[in-house]
Amino acid sequence: MLEVLLSLDATLLQWMFTWSQPPWLTTLFIWLSTPGVNPAIWIMLALLVGICRPALRMGSWQVVLAVLITVLVVDGVIKPLVARDRPAQRNPSIQATVTTPDSLSFPSGHAASAAAGAYALSRLLPRARIALWFVAILVGWSRLALGVHYPLDVLGGILFGLCCSAFVLGGTVWYSRDPSKRIPTGPR
Repeated sequence: MLEVLLSLDATLLQWMFTWSQPPWLTTLFIWLSTPGVNPAIWIMLALLVGICRPALRMGSWQVVLAVLITVLVVDGVIKPLVARDRPAQRNPSIQATVTTPDSLSFPSGHAASAAAGAYALSRLLPRARIALWFVAILVGWSRLALGVHYPLDVLGGILFGLCCSAFVLGGTVWYSRDPSKRIPTGPR
């Protein structure tokens, strides 16, 4: 059963490579996939929120913690346990657009930190949730479009990122339409 699923995963990635995309989109995907840029985007946004809105400073630190824990869990624990090779390493017919990273494939660390950051920041800034999730989806899609991850790697990364972020945030409510439930200085 697992072999069928992995074969389907590789076939889906090869099919996605038949799609054409404009050069500007490839450039954007390469920038989003540069090592260190993706977690830095979410951490910088969180720090900016903490600086601009002091009442949300504690929440911004939760976002930073969610992203950092996600990166540590995915890269330090899950990837070594699963030990799945990258698409270009396993299947020579898949040519990555960028240099294939030396790290393992499952789950996608970029997708995981993007999901963790988008989830945590959208809890802190609910009006920005559509834009935040749009960026997170672009990050996940970039990993597929560049040929450095399989679709299941990205889905797995999103799930791990959501779980880590939900664990860090717990039931913290930073925003509520009900003024009596608003937290001006810290979490409940």
